[in-house]
Amino acid sequence: MTMMARLVRFGGVGLASGVASLMLYAGLRAAVDAQSANAVASIVVGLANAVANQRLTFGAAGRGATLRHLGPSLALLGFGTALSAAALAALQAVAPDASRTAELAVVIASGLTGGLLRFAVLNGITISTRATRAA
Repeated sequence: MTMMARLVRFGGVGLASGVASLMLYAGLRAAVDAQSANAVASIVVGLANAVANQRLTFGAAGRGATLRHLGPSLALLGFGTALSAAALAALQAVAPDASRTAELAVVIASGLTGGLLRFAVLNGITISTRATRAA
């Protein structure tokens, strides 16, 4: 699969995940604080996103391929969750009474940033793995 095809699939999975994450965040936000809603939404949807991307975008099938992607996927999930938490904390520091819309905008922006990093890292692992197998 070409890099452009992987990017399109990754974007599709990311769009679906982003919508799911925002819906979960908004639903949770009615009952809990922003950081808690963000943590739960990021982790729950992030795990589903990692599995979907392993299979649909990067073709990781079988135990070996899944395990090769699992460690980096979990590390990147942790990084993405920390990034969005830091972004929300920064928003709360500069605008303690920020609207839910502002919170969602911050979550979206940090999610896009984390997504680009995830694609770059996981795509690099896929290319490296395929090059090693071909050699």
